[in-house]
Amino acid sequence: VYSYYHLLSHLSNQYLALIDIINVTLALPALLYLTIYNHTDNFNETCIFLSYVALWTATLSGDVLILIAVDRYLKLCLLRRTGLGEPLIKKLFALIILVTSGMYVPIRWIFGKDTVYMFSYNVRITYCYIRTESKLGSLVMPFFTLTSSTTAATMTLFVVLYFQIIRKLRELSGKNEKLKSGREDDTRGRSQREAMHKSSVVFIVITAVFFFSYVLYYSTVIVSVMDPLVEGSLGPSTKAIFDLAKFGPLINHVTNPFIYGYSSARFRNEVVKIITFKAFDRDFFKRR
Repeated sequence: VYSYYHLLSHLSNQYLALIDIINVTLALPALLYLTIYNHTDNFNETCIFLSYVALWTATLSGDVLILIAVDRYLKLCLLRRTGLGEPLIKKLFALIILVTSGMYVPIRWIFGKDTVYMFSYNVRITYCYIRTESKLGSLVMPFFTLTSSTTAATMTLFVVLYFQIIRKLRELSGKNEKLKSGREDDTRGRSQREAMHKSSVVFIVITAVFFFSYVLYYSTVIVSVMDPLVEGSLGPSTKAIFDLAKFGPLINHVTNPFIYGYSSARFRNEVVKIITFKAFDRDFFKRR
């Protein structure tokens, strides 16, 4: 947690890391609790809490990724050195939290404890997801129409922004090959572009994982709403895949640290220092 947050100097990156940390520290323990103590009296309340945190943080991640994409677009394509600027990023992030928190309030009446009967195997399965009575209610369709439309709009904006960013990077790279004078400046500029290109690729991968996980999740939602009893007719293998797809919002946050670790040697070194308690020496055990 210490390493993940402090290694990301840009404010938007810190927000993204903070959202991942919130998800891992709140949603995953709740998931493990329901898995181990599936007969607990608090199953329904814990399920609602888990669903809210998972979807809330997943949407926040998408919105912060939009902020990062817009910031890079302003810097590269519109040559605005400051990008969005930290004051505006803070205001936008506060607005995003407010809107997203309100958007997912209906989870209280949609998600909860439910039981499905597997007809072919004479087995009852209790799980945390959209309740059967909710699938037949009037609230579920407007709710998922709103959230899926928001995700689709975010995806479209991502494609447009990153297409412009990648095209600009290629254009700058082509110009650099033609310029032979100013060797030192060329080297510095090339290094900056390579760093920006690598960073853009990392966030494109993060974005791809984000939307892949959401496509899986909304696929289960659509199938469940269209046929509330579909899970009872699935075979073991299909049911397992169907259940794994429900974890889309959680999978998104769990994979982000691995992406950072794969793309950044500094991040990997800091994680090793955290495991060996060496990183804390710098801040907690140095002489004042």
